[in-house]
Amino acid sequence: MKRKMIGLWMGAVMAVTMLAGCGGKSSEPAGETESTSASETEEAPAEETGESAGAKMLKVASIHSLNLPYHNWLKTEFEARAKEYGFEFTAFNNEQDDSQTVSIVQDCIEQGYDVILFPLTQGDQSDLVQQARDAGIAMVSFNLSTDWANGVVTQIVCDEHGLGYASGQQAAKELPENAKIVILQGMAGIDASTGRRAGYEDGLLAERPDIEVLADSYADFDKAKAMALMDDWIQAYDQIDGVMAEDDGMALGAYESLVTNGKDTSKIKIYGINGLAEGCQAVIDGELAGTVLQSAITFADIIFDDLLSPYADGELDLVNYTEKIEFDAETVDLKRAEELLAYFESIGMSD
Repeated sequence: MKRKMIGLWMGAVMAVTMLAGCGGKSSEPAGETESTSASETEEAPAEETGESAGAKMLKVASIHSLNLPYHNWLKTEFEARAKEYGFEFTAFNNEQDDSQTVSIVQDCIEQGYDVILFPLTQGDQSDLVQQARDAGIAMVSFNLSTDWANGVVTQIVCDEHGLGYASGQQAAKELPENAKIVILQGMAGIDASTGRRAGYEDGLLAERPDIEVLADSYADFDKAKAMALMDDWIQAYDQIDGVMAEDDGMALGAYESLVTNGKDTSKIKIYGINGLAEGCQAVIDGELAGTVLQSAITFADIIFDDLLSPYADGELDLVNYTEKIEFDAETVDLKRAEELLAYFESIGMSD
């Protein structure tokens, strides 16, 4: 999968910034926690853990919204990769609350973590990032991108516009002439929603000017809210030919609403984004016309292989590294859905 590095990407070996020691609290940071450490199991040889001679044993905190299925996949991949490298890893649950993210980061700074992996907040937290940097702690954001973070902290994202564009391109090929559609957006004010919506505009609506958008509303990446919106739209509009949803959960909420309201789902094409187990199964079952993958495996590859490993080896000054790194989306067809579902079953993320 192609990775696009925005700005200078490890063009030269950087000087190492030694981590400053921090006073720690006796209590855990706020939020639900799960931790793993190489010291908790039989010590593995360096060649098995990915360690090299003299590599620093990193203490890594990772903040997730564990009420969202996609964040559970991210946590699973991060945890597995940390174990490979022998890093101590703790996952925290911010419950999709920016204020909890800030509180957890502050506690992790006080406890002297080496690295904090976190989803960006909507409010500017440049001062918090600088506080971590002053303490010698590297911060890396994942999955979301916001303007305030540009040039402030390293951001790892799947191309949000590309996710919407890929979904829109598939819909442009499959929706009937003069189709009428509805759009379920995620959350107002975040790049994940604005980027995917712009991708729909370029990949679908620009290609198919015959298509009419009946309604376009935010459902906060929430399945129940998507169902409620779809219920309203079914009552308001006699004809709906397609649903564009900015994640699989909302897409499946729309599908359940259609079924509950007695609609013929074979005549309505629904498109999601994320490529999780539930979405892949829905593609296989014909409930969704398609989904688009933003791979948590690729997030883990970039964060652990490209950033944390060189940092642990003294080859990258991650504390002061501030690049935006993007990778491409992948359209999930039936064959790919079957492959992904088998993988999710192998890691215990499929019912």
